[in-house]
Amino acid sequence: MPDGNFIYEICPGTGGMVEIDMQGNILLLSSENRVIDNWYTSETEATAPRSSENVSGDVIIEMTMAGDVVREWKLHDILDPYRIAYNSLRKNFWDVHYAGVVDGPVSDWTHANAVIYDEDDNSFVLSLPYQDAVIKVNMDSGELVWILGNHDNWREPWSDKLLTPVGDLEWSYKHHAVSHTENGTYLLFDNGVARSSPFDAKMPLAESYTRAVEYSVNEETMEVSQVWVYGPEDERFYARYLGDVDWQPKTDNILVTIGAQETDAEGNNAPPSPTVQRWARLVELTHEQPAEKVWEMRLQDDDAGWSIYRSERLPTLYP
Repeated sequence: MPDGNFIYEICPGTGGMVEIDMQGNILLLSSENRVIDNWYTSETEATAPRSSENVSGDVIIEMTMAGDVVREWKLHDILDPYRIAYNSLRKNFWDVHYAGVVDGPVSDWTHANAVIYDEDDNSFVLSLPYQDAVIKVNMDSGELVWILGNHDNWREPWSDKLLTPVGDLEWSYKHHAVSHTENGTYLLFDNGVARSSPFDAKMPLAESYTRAVEYSVNEETMEVSQVWVYGPEDERFYARYLGDVDWQPKTDNILVTIGAQETDAEGNNAPPSPTVQRWARLVELTHEQPAEKVWEMRLQDDDAGWSIYRSERLPTLYP
């Protein structure tokens, strides 16, 4: 699998955020294309013929404030390039980025949308919605430390890095915006698209739901537990793309950005169309179980479609 075309672009269209490491350098997301032989042509038919395909993998770059590249980590070299989830074969996302650079369409294999830095062991944690996984990578060795996600379709040696679920836990699918809390746990906006893996049937749109969820990882035992959730048992909603979940240090509350709900006139989940309304919400919740909703703002207009991504609480709008 030779190196292919490389695209330097800060958080290219995925909404990923830029992080500062202990050296004062920037961690940012980029991508590269590689031609991979015997790759998938279908997410739904296991026996579909294989072919040589352009496959885009994310690249995490450490860069100085002056713009010099210090190090980079390529997911093609860290994860199994033949492991797919639903949307891994998506072709239209990279059309603009690779137009005139690569011949033919490019599959969006991993689609990283957030990277966060862990100064305790000089590592980064990466959200990969098109692998239905959150991974941790040691920056000094380049070693994959763990994989938080469903165990479908992983093979050795990558399967050895899968975290074992403990207690009542549900995996996330097509998630966004992994972030830390002061307790060392991870918050995630679990969009919940498909809620299955190739080549199993997808969850029907009418039944689909989204969650805000918090996971706790024990690296010594390689286990993961679900310690907080706001989901269908509290309020049923579905946002197939965008979203954010942020811990609020002053109140210990959780601020949730529900980036883009799409509903019909009866309020049911619906595919995009001229008659479907797209709207967004901000919800603040207590950090307890069950969570209590303490504040909400709706961005909903009959004459406009709303979508938002990473909202942040500001201490004040005034100096």
